[in-house]
Amino acid sequence: MDLELSIYIGKLLAAVYLILGVAILANRAYFTKAYSQFIDNPLSMLLAGFMALVLGLILVMNHNIWVGEWYVLITIVGWISLIKGVFLLLLPKVTDQIWGPIIRKGYIMPVAGIFALLFGIYFGYFTWLA
Repeated sequence: MDLELSIYIGKLLAAVYLILGVAILANRAYFTKAYSQFIDNPLSMLLAGFMALVLGLILVMNHNIWVGEWYVLITIVGWISLIKGVFLLLLPKVTDQIWGPIIRKGYIMPVAGIFALLFGIYFGYFTWLA
């Protein structure tokens, strides 16, 4: 196992999740509107599915580590991204049916913001502080 790679990816994920979490919590209405339009736009769904697929494959192919340390969460993030990409590309209408109503009403944004912030803190702690 390459601990340097885990720390590098963890730092990257910490920064992304911290910024995303703060942005979502500070601009809930904006993100609700943006995600509502995203769900309604086939090109956005296609591009997001492709990007999630590529990111997931990169993480899974380079960091598929299933041990009980903190960095197992990097592997889980990779697999979730990979599955999300496949789902968005193969079943975009199902994605709209499942997530569309939840996203359009704005219920998920505070939860997503808090989860992103917690993930950022988690990765930041283990890569910058511990």
